[in-house]
Amino acid sequence: KPYLVPFDAGLSSVIYRTDLVDAADVADPSWGLLFNEKYKGRLSMYDTDTTFIEIAARISGMYADYLHLSDAQLGTIKEMLAKQKELMKFYWSDQAQLEQAVASGEIAAAYAWNGSVTNLKKQGVPVEYMVPKEGILGWCCGMVRHAEAPGDEQAAYDLIDAMLDPEVGKYFVLEQGYYHANSKTYDLIGPEALAEIGLSDPAATFGALNIEPEPDEPYRSKYIALVNEVKS
Repeated sequence: KPYLVPFDAGLSSVIYRTDLVDAADVADPSWGLLFNEKYKGRLSMYDTDTTFIEIAARISGMYADYLHLSDAQLGTIKEMLAKQKELMKFYWSDQAQLEQAVASGEIAAAYAWNGSVTNLKKQGVPVEYMVPKEGILGWCCGMVRHAEAPGDEQAAYDLIDAMLDPEVGKYFVLEQGYYHANSKTYDLIGPEALAEIGLSDPAATFGALNIEPEPDEPYRSKYIALVNEVKS
């Protein structure tokens, strides 16, 4: 059986410059901000694949069918994504690239991981992180040892143990702004610091994370092909 050892987790949502986005446009928080023509040329999306479909499905009220969207529904979503492309300054693949663009004011709003919020606030950039009415996205990363990997198996477990250590977690949380898999990590961090990264109540935050499964075939391939067609 394959096993994944969770190490870190985080959020994906809309980051925006409070001095560049009108308050009225975020009064009812929505992923729709990334489709707002008012900000043409000052928006950015993460260069991913099925997430494009998921966000469009959330905005358009099709999210209940996300894992098995019909061809007609995908046609509507394709139109949405094609219009959105015209509003994008760029699709980002490098977190530092996005943060530099937001810090300079080149980008007013973007899809971002919560670590970017931490980094930009440390620089004094006036940003906020949205909790969209359609739902905030969560993710988790972890470690896997290949069954046929060379080297000392015990060394692999030593590495896993080190990465899960609460002291390592404390550094990771405070410096990177993401979440650590070991619950004992949060006992080492003061309540004020936890509140700054949205973790006043870690158990409640993790309980609310919306981590959806990837679509099964043939839908996954159809979604990726649609997104690649729009981006190209």
